[in-house]
Amino acid sequence: MDEIQLLRDDMQYLFDHAPTGRGAVYDAQGRPAFGQQFKRNRYTFVKPLSDPRGGTDLLGGRHPVAMTQPDPADKDSKEVIFIMQGMCQIMDSGLRLYCHTDLFSIAQAVNGDDFVPYNDAIFVKPAGLGGAVAWD
Repeated sequence: MDEIQLLRDDMQYLFDHAPTGRGAVYDAQGRPAFGQQFKRNRYTFVKPLSDPRGGTDLLGGRHPVAMTQPDPADKDSKEVIFIMQGMCQIMDSGLRLYCHTDLFSIAQAVNGDDFVPYNDAIFVKPAGLGGAVAWD
């Protein structure tokens, strides 16, 4: 199986086993949700199409502009996954991608030989529902 398919399969597993919302301990099938064994929550939830950080002092004001926050067409969605954290710890395919020689050499060319990655997160953007992230 190719690397991309392994990554897709692992991601699908994380979506299928995600908690149903903030503070939930079960997934949509009633099973114990993935990630409860970790000290740090793997899933961050937001209201659909919201911009929870833009125009705030959160993260040291790193996202100074608030994005437009329209009403979602799907009025039934109360929360959606915004960020999944710990890709390298929870997915072998994620670790392989993160440490891929070609990608790492590009990061090294930009950041220098002493570059050390320290964080991994996946912004989740379900069509018509995903939270916004303003980049400055």
